[in-house]
Amino acid sequence: MNHIVRHTLAAGVDWAPRFYAELFGWEPDMEKGDRAHWLAWVHVEDVERVAARAEELGGEVRADERGDVVVTDTQGAELGLTSRAEPADPARRFNWDELMTSDLDGARDFYGGLFGWTSERSDIGPSGMYTYFAAGGEEVAGVMEKLDYLATPAWLPYVDVQDIDAVARSARELGANLAVEPTPIIDYGWFAVMADPAGALLGISRPD
Repeated sequence: MNHIVRHTLAAGVDWAPRFYAELFGWEPDMEKGDRAHWLAWVHVEDVERVAARAEELGGEVRADERGDVVVTDTQGAELGLTSRAEPADPARRFNWDELMTSDLDGARDFYGGLFGWTSERSDIGPSGMYTYFAAGGEEVAGVMEKLDYLATPAWLPYVDVQDIDAVARSARELGANLAVEPTPIIDYGWFAVMADPAGALLGISRPD
Protein backbone atom coordinates (compact mmCIF):
# COMPACT_ATOMS: atom_id res chain seq x y z
CA MET A 1 0.00 0.00 0.00
CA ASN A 2 2.94 2.32 -0.67
CA HIS A 3 4.25 2.50 2.89
CA ILE A 4 7.82 3.17 4.01
CA VAL A 5 9.30 -0.24 4.81
CA ARG A 6 13.00 0.28 5.47
CA HIS A 7 15.78 2.83 5.96
CA THR A 8 19.39 2.73 4.82
CA LEU A 9 22.36 4.85 5.75
CA ALA A 10 24.61 6.13 2.97
CA ALA A 11 28.03 7.04 4.31
CA GLY A 12 31.59 6.91 3.05
CA VAL A 13 33.02 6.02 6.47
CA ASP A 14 33.53 2.59 8.02
CA TRP A 15 32.88 3.63 11.63
CA ALA A 16 29.19 4.39 11.10
CA PRO A 17 27.94 0.93 12.15
CA ARG A 18 29.94 1.22 15.38
CA PHE A 19 28.46 4.64 16.20
CA TYR A 20 24.89 3.37 15.90
CA ALA A 21 25.70 0.11 17.67
CA GLU A 22 27.04 2.05 20.63
CA LEU A 23 24.17 4.55 20.62
CA PHE A 24 21.18 2.28 19.94
CA GLY A 25 22.48 -1.28 20.16
CA TRP A 26 21.96 -2.01 16.46
CA GLU A 27 23.81 -1.56 13.19
CA PRO A 28 22.28 0.32 10.25
CA ASP A 29 21.62 -1.15 6.83
CA MET A 30 24.43 0.49 4.84
CA GLU A 31 24.92 1.49 1.22
CA LYS A 32 27.57 3.45 -0.65
CA GLY A 33 27.40 7.21 -0.62
CA ASP A 34 29.76 10.17 -0.64
CA ARG A 35 27.25 12.38 1.21
CA ALA A 36 26.17 10.94 4.54
CA HIS A 37 22.39 10.72 4.79
CA TRP A 38 19.54 8.42 5.76
CA LEU A 39 17.26 7.20 2.99
CA ALA A 40 13.69 5.95 3.46
CA TRP A 41 12.31 3.29 1.11
CA VAL A 42 8.70 2.95 -0.04
CA HIS A 43 7.38 -0.45 -1.08
CA VAL A 44 5.63 -0.38 -4.47
CA GLU A 45 4.37 -3.19 -6.68
CA ASP A 46 5.96 -1.93 -9.91
CA VAL A 47 9.15 0.10 -9.49
CA GLU A 48 9.52 0.91 -13.18
CA ARG A 49 5.97 2.22 -13.47
CA VAL A 50 6.25 4.40 -10.36
CA ALA A 51 9.68 5.67 -11.43
CA ALA A 52 8.25 6.66 -14.82
CA ARG A 53 5.41 8.45 -13.04
CA ALA A 54 7.95 10.33 -10.89
CA GLU A 55 9.61 11.64 -14.04
CA GLU A 56 6.22 12.67 -15.46
CA LEU A 57 5.64 14.67 -12.27
CA GLY A 58 8.97 16.48 -12.66
CA GLY A 59 11.17 14.32 -10.43
CA GLU A 60 14.44 12.59 -11.25
CA VAL A 61 15.27 8.89 -10.89
CA ARG A 62 18.41 6.81 -10.67
CA ALA A 63 19.12 3.14 -10.05
CA ASP A 64 20.93 2.21 -6.87
CA GLU A 65 23.50 -0.52 -6.34
CA ARG A 66 20.82 -3.09 -5.38
CA GLY A 67 18.74 -2.58 -8.49
CA ASP A 68 16.12 -0.47 -6.77
CA VAL A 69 15.37 3.16 -7.69
CA VAL A 70 15.96 6.44 -5.87
CA VAL A 71 13.59 9.30 -6.69
CA THR A 72 14.52 12.96 -6.22
CA ASP A 73 11.33 14.99 -5.87
CA THR A 74 10.72 18.43 -7.38
CA GLN A 75 12.25 20.17 -4.33
CA GLY A 76 15.35 17.94 -4.14
CA ALA A 77 14.41 15.42 -1.43
CA GLU A 78 15.37 11.77 -2.07
CA LEU A 79 13.17 8.73 -1.44
CA GLY A 80 13.76 5.11 -2.42
CA LEU A 81 11.41 2.79 -4.33
CA THR A 82 11.59 -0.97 -3.85
CA SER A 83 9.37 -3.90 -4.81
CA ARG A 84 11.19 -6.21 -2.39
CA ALA A 85 9.41 -6.86 0.89
CA GLU A 86 12.72 -7.81 2.52
CA PRO A 87 14.80 -6.72 4.21
CA ALA A 88 12.34 -4.60 6.14
CA ASP A 89 13.23 -2.55 9.20
CA PRO A 90 13.09 -4.47 12.48
CA ALA A 91 9.86 -3.74 14.32
CA ARG A 92 9.76 -0.40 16.18
CA ARG A 93 13.26 0.64 15.14
CA PHE A 94 11.90 3.64 13.22
CA ASN A 95 8.60 5.17 14.24
CA TRP A 96 8.07 8.10 11.84
CA ASP A 97 9.26 9.82 8.67
CA GLU A 98 8.99 13.52 7.96
CA LEU A 99 9.45 15.34 4.67
CA MET A 100 11.16 18.68 5.22
CA THR A 101 10.29 20.60 2.07
CA SER A 102 10.58 24.07 0.55
CA ASP A 103 7.14 23.79 -1.11
CA LEU A 104 4.28 22.20 0.83
CA ASP A 105 1.80 22.48 -2.04
CA GLY A 106 4.31 21.06 -4.51
CA ALA A 107 5.09 18.17 -2.16
CA ARG A 108 1.40 17.32 -1.76
CA ASP A 109 0.94 17.34 -5.53
CA PHE A 110 4.05 15.25 -6.19
CA TYR A 111 3.49 12.50 -3.62
CA GLY A 112 -0.25 12.48 -4.18
CA GLY A 113 0.37 11.92 -7.87
CA LEU A 114 3.15 9.39 -7.24
CA PHE A 115 1.66 7.16 -4.55
CA GLY A 116 -1.94 8.32 -4.24
CA TRP A 117 -1.16 9.65 -0.77
CA THR A 118 -3.76 12.05 0.56
CA SER A 119 -2.88 14.93 2.88
CA GLU A 120 -4.48 16.49 5.90
CA ARG A 121 -3.49 19.50 7.99
CA SER A 122 -3.75 19.49 11.77
CA ASP A 123 -3.20 22.13 14.45
CA ILE A 124 -0.38 21.00 16.77
CA GLY A 125 -0.47 24.01 19.08
CA PRO A 126 2.48 26.43 19.41
CA SER A 127 4.26 24.77 16.49
CA GLY A 128 1.40 25.72 14.17
CA MET A 129 -0.10 23.53 11.46
CA TYR A 130 1.27 20.14 10.50
CA THR A 131 0.54 18.15 7.35
CA TYR A 132 0.15 14.37 7.31
CA PHE A 133 0.37 12.04 4.33
CA ALA A 134 -2.04 9.11 4.50
CA ALA A 135 -2.54 5.88 2.54
CA GLY A 136 -5.76 3.95 2.87
CA GLY A 137 -6.80 6.15 5.76
CA GLU A 138 -3.59 5.43 7.71
CA GLU A 139 -1.01 8.16 8.43
CA VAL A 140 2.28 7.24 6.77
CA ALA A 141 4.47 10.36 7.08
CA GLY A 142 4.53 14.02 8.03
CA VAL A 143 5.33 17.11 5.99
CA MET A 144 6.56 20.50 7.13
CA GLU A 145 8.53 23.49 5.91
CA LYS A 146 12.27 22.87 5.84
CA LEU A 147 14.02 24.26 8.90
CA ASP A 148 17.36 26.06 8.91
CA TYR A 149 19.43 23.08 10.08
CA LEU A 150 18.77 21.38 6.74
CA ALA A 151 20.74 22.69 3.78
CA THR A 152 18.28 21.22 1.27
CA PRO A 153 14.85 19.52 1.42
CA ALA A 154 15.09 15.96 2.73
CA TRP A 155 13.23 13.07 4.27
CA LEU A 156 14.02 12.76 7.98
CA PRO A 157 13.44 9.41 9.73
CA TYR A 158 12.83 9.16 13.47
CA VAL A 159 13.98 6.48 15.90
CA ASP A 160 11.82 5.59 18.91
CA VAL A 161 13.72 5.86 22.23
CA GLN A 162 12.68 5.48 25.86
CA ASP A 163 14.97 8.11 27.40
CA ILE A 164 15.47 10.95 24.94
CA ASP A 165 17.71 12.99 27.25
CA ALA A 166 20.05 10.05 27.83
CA VAL A 167 20.22 9.25 24.09
CA ALA A 168 20.91 12.91 23.22
CA ARG A 169 23.67 13.01 25.84
CA SER A 170 25.21 9.76 24.58
CA ALA A 171 25.05 10.97 20.97
CA ARG A 172 27.10 14.04 21.91
CA GLU A 173 29.64 11.92 23.77
CA LEU A 174 30.02 9.75 20.66
CA GLY A 175 30.70 12.78 18.44
CA ALA A 176 27.24 13.78 17.15
CA ASN A 177 25.79 17.29 17.21
CA LEU A 178 22.24 18.16 18.25
CA ALA A 179 20.51 20.19 15.54
CA VAL A 180 17.40 20.29 17.73
CA GLU A 181 17.58 19.76 21.48
CA PRO A 182 14.92 17.55 23.14
CA THR A 183 11.71 19.51 22.65
CA PRO A 184 8.12 18.77 23.71
CA ILE A 185 5.36 18.26 21.13
CA ILE A 186 1.79 18.88 22.23
CA ASP A 187 -0.31 15.69 22.54
CA TYR A 188 2.67 13.51 21.58
CA GLY A 189 5.82 13.56 23.69
CA TRP A 190 9.35 14.73 22.88
CA PHE A 191 11.62 14.90 19.85
CA ALA A 192 15.17 15.92 18.94
CA VAL A 193 17.29 15.89 15.79
CA MET A 194 20.94 14.88 15.73
CA ALA A 195 23.64 15.01 13.08
CA ASP A 196 25.89 11.96 13.42
CA PRO A 197 29.68 12.47 13.23
CA ALA A 198 29.54 12.19 9.41
CA GLY A 199 26.68 14.69 9.18
CA ALA A 200 23.73 12.36 8.55
CA LEU A 201 20.61 13.79 10.20
CA LEU A 202 18.34 11.54 12.24
CA GLY A 203 15.38 12.33 14.46
CA ILE A 204 14.82 10.72 17.85
CA SER A 205 11.47 10.78 19.60
CA ARG A 206 9.83 9.60 22.80
CA PRO A 207 6.06 9.29 22.75
CA ASP A 208 4.40 9.88 26.13
